[in-house]
Amino acid sequence: MVLVVAEPALSRTALSLVLSGRMKPSSGTASWEGQDSLKLLRKHSALVDSPEINAPEPHLKVRDLVAEDLSLVPVPIWRKRGIDSWLNQHGFSEVASEWWMPSIR
Repeated sequence: MVLVVAEPALSRTALSLVLSGRMKPSSGTASWEGQDSLKLLRKHSALVDSPEINAPEPHLKVRDLVAEDLSLVPVPIWRKRGIDSWLNQHGFSEVASEWWMPSIR
């Protein structure tokens, strides 16, 4: 078992993306069995959404939340959707700069 810690929330997201082969590290390497292929890392990893555990933090703006979630979509980089395109298509462009507010239960 390996424990990895990162603060703040954006660092945790970036670390998750690097360790799962969805983002290239700016320095160092992430590897699987000695091979640092991003494709191989993606093949042997998964990012799991767990309510109440990795729910969006309240200090994010809507645009930041969309950017974070789009980065988790497991598609090749050339097929990734642009943040502004997604916001426009789904009717959120007017609130992109507002703070994300979790729903009240």
